[in-house]
Amino acid sequence: MIRTGCKNKFKTDLGYNEIYNHYVSNSEMPINKSKHSEVLTSIFENIMNTAIKEGKTIKFPLKFGNFNVQKKKQKIVYNKDGSINRICFKTDFGATNQYWKSLYPDKTYEEILKIPNKTKVYCKNKYRMKFKYDKSEAHYKGKSVIMFIPSRNWCREMSKHLKTNPYATDYKEY
Repeated sequence: MIRTGCKNKFKTDLGYNEIYNHYVSNSEMPINKSKHSEVLTSIFENIMNTAIKEGKTIKFPLKFGNFNVQKKKQKIVYNKDGSINRICFKTDFGATNQYWKSLYPDKTYEEILKIPNKTKVYCKNKYRMKFKYDKSEAHYKGKSVIMFIPSRNWCREMSKHLKTNPYATDYKEY
């Protein structure tokens, strides 16, 4: 996969077709491609839902590493005049857009974007969450080139879970 038009481009050598072809060549009774896809999808859904909604660490078999959601406490940075430095906080874009609509009700979104020095609404959570694939306990060749990049779907799923139930799941802190 190559993400064109971005600064960070990631090229993968193997895709789903190569994984399925490897499975077919090494299996005595292979299943068809659609069933194989359904099985992989359900496995990944179970892994991600266990990590997101239950906050558990998933240990992969054959010493392939661990996967979990980790939280990190946000640091509050103060300016020299004693005010809070807002750069360390993430912008809450949904709340910011609603605030701008209430502040400028007669303007379109494009006109609002052209206004300089608009105030933003920041997330005031104590923690930031992120997906973490831990390779420190993994024992396989080439683990330095392996990385985990969650899809947008799973990032949104975690965001939705944190917004609806912010204290329902206790994640591991690092």
